[in-house]
Amino acid sequence: MFIRYEEHELTDLFKSDPIDIYEKEVGMFIYSFSDIHGIKVTINVSIYEKEVILLISKNEEVAFESKLKNVESLCVEDNCLRIHQSGVVQDIVIQLTPNILMRYVEVSEN
Repeated sequence: MFIRYEEHELTDLFKSDPIDIYEKEVGMFIYSFSDIHGIKVTINVSIYEKEVILLISKNEEVAFESKLKNVESLCVEDNCLRIHQSGVVQDIVIQLTPNILMRYVEVSEN
C-alpha cells in the first residue's frame, strides 16, 4: 500500500505545488509553508515507504523534527493537515493559518 492523500488539497493548504524529489513516479515530494514570523513547516513525503519527515523551523533553525513511519493518510480537515499513522492512538494535526500550530488529536474509531 501507500499513503492516501489528495494532491490538490495539499497544494491548496500549503499554497504551492509540491517539489518532486527525483521523478514524480518515485513518489517522494516536499511541501513547505512559511508564515510572516519566519516559522516554516516542511513535510518530506515518501508515499511508497509510508514515511513523512516533519520539520518545524524558525529562521532556518530546526526547532522540531520527527520521522513518522507507517503513515496511512494525509488529509486536509478544517484547513489543517491531519497525519494518520497505523498503530498510533493520536493523529498529528498541523494548522498553518492564521498561526502555525501543531497538536495531537485522539483517533476516533469509525
